Amino acid sequence: MENTSYSEICDTKSIKSQIERLDMELYPFGYNFWDVEKDSPRKSKDIYRCADVIKALIDDQKLMGSILQKGFIPIKPLSKRTKVSSKLIEAHEGYIVMAALVLTGNYPDLQLYYGFIFDEE
Repeated sequence: MENTSYSEICDTKSIKSQIERLDMELYPFGYNFWDVEKDSPRKSKDIYRCADVIKALIDDQKLMGSILQKGFIPIKPLSKRTKVSSKLIEAHEGYIVMAALVLTGNYPDLQLYYGFIFDEE
């Protein structure tokens, strides 16, 4: 298999287009695609805790509608539902928002990155 760099992948028109559309969707939340990296979890344990929050968010149409309408995620209800601390959710809010938007939107190439969220631990 040929080694393909991240920049080569991002040069495709489809992915560029998806990133531009996602960037517009992230704007009301105060984020952009390239800045969300700072909110991304680093520890494996935190990645899977965020995955639980993302699943809970996208599985609940009322919560998902709320974030789209209000421009922020309901941290306390998500914390209560998932038993993930509010502090962790706040620390990774941009990552959670972006993942939820990607997984519920028309971003087929970007969705590949989040496939692990639906894998069983």
